[in-house]
Amino acid sequence: VIDGRLCGQDGRGLPVVRVCLCEGSGAMRVWSSEHSFSHPWETVIKAAMRKYPNPMNPNVVGVDVLERNLDTRGRLHSQRLLCTEWGIPSIVMTILGTNRTTTYIKENSVVDPIERTMELCSSNVSKLI
Repeated sequence: VIDGRLCGQDGRGLPVVRVCLCEGSGAMRVWSSEHSFSHPWETVIKAAMRKYPNPMNPNVVGVDVLERNLDTRGRLHSQRLLCTEWGIPSIVMTILGTNRTTTYIKENSVVDPIERTMELCSSNVSKLI
């Protein structure tokens, strides 16, 4: 599970994103990173919501919005399904006993324009074997 949060601003007023890779359903944190963007909050949010399709990452071959709504506090909740196609060497496919190279990623996000935050959680919902 990859959990990303646009979690506020740094000392210069720039958006800060914190990304974590967790093992299992939010249990153990495997990896963590933090980055300040040199762009306004609105620009960072628009870029995150429009990141696919992207010619720099042709492996994402489809994006479907499954659900999108506003809650009573004005936060935008989105659930998207991303379809990715990764080239896997034939020797690896033989070892795994599969010929599938398509994976599906479920992405849930919440954008709060009042608090100026965005939470995004992505998880692989397909099995390779």
